[in-house]
Amino acid sequence: MQINLLQQLSYILFPRTSEESASLNTYVDATSFDSLKERTKHSKSPAIKTLYIGYPYDGTISSLLDRIKLGREWDVLVELSARFSTRVWIDSEIFIPIPEYIIPIPSDPKRKIKRGFHVADMLAQELAKGARRLGYSSLYLNALMKVKSTNPQSGLTKEQRSKNVKGNYVLRKETGHHLERAEVLWLVDDIVATQSTLGECARVLHKRYPRAQIHALVLSGN
Repeated sequence: MQINLLQQLSYILFPRTSEESASLNTYVDATSFDSLKERTKHSKSPAIKTLYIGYPYDGTISSLLDRIKLGREWDVLVELSARFSTRVWIDSEIFIPIPEYIIPIPSDPKRKIKRGFHVADMLAQELAKGARRLGYSSLYLNALMKVKSTNPQSGLTKEQRSKNVKGNYVLRKETGHHLERAEVLWLVDDIVATQSTLGECARVLHKRYPRAQIHALVLSGN
């Protein structure tokens, strides 16, 4: 897969911690990995219709995400996103309706510059590719933005997490699409714990587009 300009710049400014490019199979057994059970979970946000969790947040997923985010192992992210997309589309007719738009939780500006990519963005783009392969018209749409950089959510209490995200996500002024006509939106992120970030982003979308059902899809959660 072609590496974009932001990734190239990131690799120059912040060299990778590993000299070798590894694949997902380097770290996990594909068969046992795919046997990890997905599930739907009750959403704490009234704006979210369904919360779909692709994989349990265990040592396997935690280790892979560390390699992706800290080691910036791009190939692992590509493969993990593809597996997640396949799992979601297989389950979509059972758990969640097909969306008009697939929207990633926006990245923290500073962290995206440092890494050169954003995991939720990659997951959402891969889901949109899966939609095209299946003949659906679901589109990837970067509809939200984060107003300012904040501390990472990990390590914060539930109250601190809520305060950290409150009012920090807004709709982009120009998306080039008619979200007001959408009936189903997918909101995509990599990890969910307290649902603070998902809930805040869903609240922003629901306030502007109340007729659309919002379904949250995350790679991993507990």
